Amino acid sequence: MLFRSFLCLTLVAATAATTCYISDKKATNGGCPETTFKYGSCASKAVADAGVDALITSHKALAPADNAACKAKIDAQCAGVKAKGSDCAAYCPILPTVTGCMTDSDCTSTTTVPTPLACCSSLKTVYSNFCEYPSATLDAVIAGLKTGGGCADTNCVSTTSGAMGSAPMSFAMLLLAVVASLTASKI
Repeated sequence: MLFRSFLCLTLVAATAATTCYISDKKATNGGCPETTFKYGSCASKAVADAGVDALITSHKALAPADNAACKAKIDAQCAGVKAKGSDCAAYCPILPTVTGCMTDSDCTSTTTVPTPLACCSSLKTVYSNFCEYPSATLDAVIAGLKTGGGCADTNCVSTTSGAMGSAPMSFAMLLLAVVASLTASKI
C-alpha cells in the first residue's frame, strides 16, 4: 500500500512537471501600441500570473514615450545605415513581450524556465522595417543569428506579434554577430 501511494505521488509530480501554465495580458506602455504579453511557467499558474505582470513592468521601463522617442531609438539602432522606421509601430516589436514555456513539451521540470527564440523570418522582417540594410548583409546577419542560437525557424515566437526575448540589437552589433559567426564556422 505504501509503495502504491508513493507511485501515485510520483506520477502526479511527473504530470505536474510537464504542464505549461500560460498567463497573458494586454497592456499599452509608452508609445507602443496595445500588446499581448505572455509568460509561461512550468511551476504554477500563480507563477505565470506574477511573471506576466513583471514582464509588463519590464516592458514599461524599455518602451519609448512617444513616436519621437521611438524615432530617436531607431536612428540610434541604425548607426551606419539609413533608418527606415520612424515610429513606435516599427520600433516596439523588438521589445520582449513573451517568455517562459509556450507548450507542455517545454517543461522538463517545475523549475524549467525556457526562453523562446524569435523566429528568424519575423526577425528579418522587423529589422528590414527598421533600417535599410543591404539584402546580402541582412541575410548574413540572420544566418549568423541562426547559427549562434539567436533565432530559429521552428519552435519559435514571431517578433511581429511582439515577442523577442532580449533587448534590441544595433546594426553594428548585428554585423559583429555575423563576423563572429562566420569566423567561428571557419575555425
